[in-house]
Amino acid sequence: VYNGGAYRFLPTVEGVYRISVAVRFDTNPGQATVRVYKNGSEFKRVADVSTASDAVLGGSCLMALDGSSDYVELFAATTNNVLLLGGAAFTWFQGELVGRQS
Repeated sequence: VYNGGAYRFLPTVEGVYRISVAVRFDTNPGQATVRVYKNGSEFKRVADVSTASDAVLGGSCLMALDGSSDYVELFAATTNNVLLLGGAAFTWFQGELVGRQS
C-alpha cells in the first residue's frame, strides 16, 4: 500500500517484493541519482549517471519486507537542482509482491 501522506510504500504482507522506480529529470540535471531506501537507510542505488539532457532514470530491486513495520522510500537528486517532471508516465514508484516467505 502506498501512503501518499508519508510518501512511503508500506507492505501489508510479509514477503519478497520487486520495488520499481522511474524518475524524469528536466534539462541538464548533471549528476543524477535515484535511490531506494528501506526503513530510512539506502538499500539500492538504481541509477547514478551524468547527463546534459533531460532523462528518465530508473530500475528495480528485490527486497524482503516484513509486512508490518518495514517501509520503502524513493529519493532522487541532481547536482544542478533541476525539476522532476511529474505524471505517471515518467515518474513513478511501485512495489509488487513476488514471493511469500515461510
